[in-house]
Amino acid sequence: MCGRVAGILAPLVRLLDVYHHSIPMLIYGIIPITAAGLCLLLPETLNVELQDHTEPEEPSNGASENAEVIIQEKKL
Repeated sequence: MCGRVAGILAPLVRLLDVYHHSIPMLIYGIIPITAAGLCLLLPETLNVELQDHTEPEEPSNGASENAEVIIQEKKL
């Protein structure tokens, strides 16, 4: 639903160029920054320290061993 509303409003925002050339750029820039800031208020990210990087984890169920066997079989 939000995508449809944005699809309707996007061309209309472009028409604001008549009043000042930077108004559409401001709107298209402020909305994503605001949305990213509001994501920090979601329950999953509220008061949680966000990761700076990711570290690869080895699967604990032995999936990596099975993957090696499958790769070797495909080479044959």
